[in-house]
Amino acid sequence: MAHPADSSVMYSDPTFQEMRSSSMYPFFKAEYKEVPDQLYAFHNYKSAQQPKTTLLDRVKNMFTIFRFDMNFTQKSIEDYLSRSRDHYDLEQRERNVMNGNVRFA
Repeated sequence: MAHPADSSVMYSDPTFQEMRSSSMYPFFKAEYKEVPDQLYAFHNYKSAQQPKTTLLDRVKNMFTIFRFDMNFTQKSIEDYLSRSRDHYDLEQRERNVMNGNVRFA
């Protein structure tokens, strides 16, 4: 019968592979005998390493205006808008352009 440590099913988890390649793996292996405990401690260790988002960063992200970066030219937008039938259609077309619902080839 094969030893459980030789089983590749349990150890194919990418988080486990990341933990084994970490320089902290000998500590986790010595401190926690069970693999799920090792993974839990490694997750806590990695989350502590991540920089915390500040309130100012959250506010900046909330009010960030999306870049108006699409693959079309001003001429194609003007051609699309000039084909409007009336004022209401023009407003709808402008809204579609601003929301990115219209794709220009």
